[in-house]
Amino acid sequence: MKKKILGGVFLTSVLTVAMSVTVSAAYTGYYSFEIDTRVIGTNKHSLSNSAVSTTVTGQSYILGSNGYQVSSSKDEFSVRIEKNWNTYYTVGNIKADGSSYTKNFGVISAGDYHVEVTKTTGNSLKIIGDGSLKQS
Repeated sequence: MKKKILGGVFLTSVLTVAMSVTVSAAYTGYYSFEIDTRVIGTNKHSLSNSAVSTTVTGQSYILGSNGYQVSSSKDEFSVRIEKNWNTYYTVGNIKADGSSYTKNFGVISAGDYHVEVTKTTGNSLKIIGDGSLKQS
């Protein structure tokens, strides 16, 4: 009888630990941007200590006779998530051509982050786009 009770307690403990390990909080946060050279977001994204990726789309624009129009020149930009002045993660070489790109920041430290988008190359006047940060 004692073996059955101890076995049941052990099995319950193992299942509880297994369930707590597999449960993780998924996060998806969104951002948008319109930049000449750089923009720093004010929205905070509360991220956990795990891998983060961004899926982002940007388009290069020039000033035409009827306002802004899509540029034939496609600029590049980077996306940075920043916790503070010495804790940040950056992905780059993202082409502002209207296509969607997914880039991985890797595993980050937990905390509140803001998004910063910076134009890195090109001659267009603006890059307009949006993206999301994801943790699973």
